[in-house]
Amino acid sequence: MNDLERQVVQLVLALEAVDDPELGAQLKHLEVVSRRYTGVGAYTDFASGQIERAHPYPSGLRLGGSVIGYVGSQEQEAGFVLYVDDGMVRTLESFVYEGTWPEDAEQTFVLKSDQDEEVGRSSP
Repeated sequence: MNDLERQVVQLVLALEAVDDPELGAQLKHLEVVSRRYTGVGAYTDFASGQIERAHPYPSGLRLGGSVIGYVGSQEQEAGFVLYVDDGMVRTLESFVYEGTWPEDAEQTFVLKSDQDEEVGRSSP
């Protein structure tokens, strides 16, 4: 998992699943099984091995409205959706609102909460 994906998943879980430590505990076990670029973003699919499912999460839960990204050297505004299926983190969708996903998005980014507070950034 690249640094952008790791920070986004961590922040989404911290901000939106604060009352479910089982869901948050999955982060350290997530492994990328595929990454599909769409032109405007990417879908990153995860496997999490033999860990406890978080309950009671319905199938098809979507999280992510609390994190906004500015990706690439041009700081394009980006959104994220974290898909949880049957209590397991399954997929992160990353996308820009205009244009195409920048080639340097994973190396250059700033993450903000929906309260406009900086909550993450790429390492220099």
